[in-house]
Amino acid sequence: MEILKIKKLSKKYGKKDSEILAVNNVSFNVRKGEFIAIVGPSGSGKSTLLNLLAGLDKADSGEIIINKTDICKLNDKQMTIFRRDNIGFIYQFYNLIPTLTVKENILLPTLLTNNRQDENYQKLITKLGLQAKEECLPNDLSGGQQQRVAIGRALINNPLILFADEPTGNLDSVSAKKIMDLLLHYNKNGQTIIMVTHDLNLAKKASRVITFKDGKIIKDSVKIHN
Repeated sequence: MEILKIKKLSKKYGKKDSEILAVNNVSFNVRKGEFIAIVGPSGSGKSTLLNLLAGLDKADSGEIIINKTDICKLNDKQMTIFRRDNIGFIYQFYNLIPTLTVKENILLPTLLTNNRQDENYQKLITKLGLQAKEECLPNDLSGGQQQRVAIGRALINNPLILFADEPTGNLDSVSAKKIMDLLLHYNKNGQTIIMVTHDLNLAKKASRVITFKDGKIIKDSVKIHN
């Protein structure tokens, strides 16, 4: 079942002589349960594409249809509500609130809804291996632990799609493997994931790899796992 459809999507920055077409007339579909890795050289537009798909930036033209809703037609208030209910986002540099504990950071998205997600929180905190760190502040954690908190925050509301922008880019190889293993675990349990990464070894673990260059898709390959 296709839960995301992108049609003729474009985004440019700058004006006239300095104009850059970061995303150039891009179209593709995403099926429920896919794990897509978007790769490409620096400046290729892959992070811009991810931000558009997650509703963090506005496209100049085209359609982004998530579960039958074209998010390009939503106003800011509608987009905020839609993102809260349907989208999880993992940032490279965690973006945790330094004055909140691990537990408070993970549960933060639930404060905007009437759904407490207590049962989901207990499952997450256990899978993330952070039971002993619930009352710690982010500065008391390692980079890998902070990213695990960020994953918990992104998953707490059971998002339709989980987006990840270089989720291992700020981590050592051991921590990066743990983060990738977590993402693979949730994907195997049905979570749709779209990840931007510069690490081709990590990208190979995804079920589909989209190669981006100069704002366009130059290759789209689906892996067949045994």
